[in-house]
Amino acid sequence: MEASMSWFKENANAIGAELEWLNAAIQFRIAELWGEDSDFSAISEIDPPYYGEAEGPYVHFIHVLELSPPERLLLLLAIAPSVKPELLDRFLENHPNKSPVTEFGGFRGQVHKGFVPTVDTALFLLGGKDLASRFSYKTLFHPQHRLFQGNWLRIEHVHPHEPYGSGLLLPSRELVDLLCTGDQGEPEFGSSFPAQKLETARNWEELILPAETL
Repeated sequence: MEASMSWFKENANAIGAELEWLNAAIQFRIAELWGEDSDFSAISEIDPPYYGEAEGPYVHFIHVLELSPPERLLLLLAIAPSVKPELLDRFLENHPNKSPVTEFGGFRGQVHKGFVPTVDTALFLLGGKDLASRFSYKTLFHPQHRLFQGNWLRIEHVHPHEPYGSGLLLPSRELVDLLCTGDQGEPEFGSSFPAQKLETARNWEELILPAETL
């Protein structure tokens, strides 16, 4: 049990360090938007954590997928409501003139009272006010991108006729379980993964399919 708790602590420390990095990036973007002083002149100056030989499912995941810093920030933003929701509370603030901040995007849940990020939130975090930069990061949301192709992340539109950027940035349940505990579990069946689990007493050798499918 003691070794297991040590393993969980090492993984939690890695995720905690990543979330602190995400928090620094959020603080920088908001300061930039308000025209406030910051310790950094560009988000690229905020160095992501380095883990070296550290173990754990989170570190293993980002190494296996070879995620770049922007991809890691996208991943962190998606899982933050499930891991440390208070980190996104800054996005619930209004503009200094009391008006809503459209740049933040986002959605406030009905049961989950925290901030749920959208595509617009991610583009604000990654690209800030620079339109060309924001355009360049749109490629991260392509269905063939490894984070979306693998069903790790998905975009869900609450209202289909609203702009694409209003789509919720959501992690799959198995991604959150995998990163936090190392247990991937079963796929999260639903409209974004329209499949049905089948139980059978037969084995794989008895499965009959066309050669191409096999």
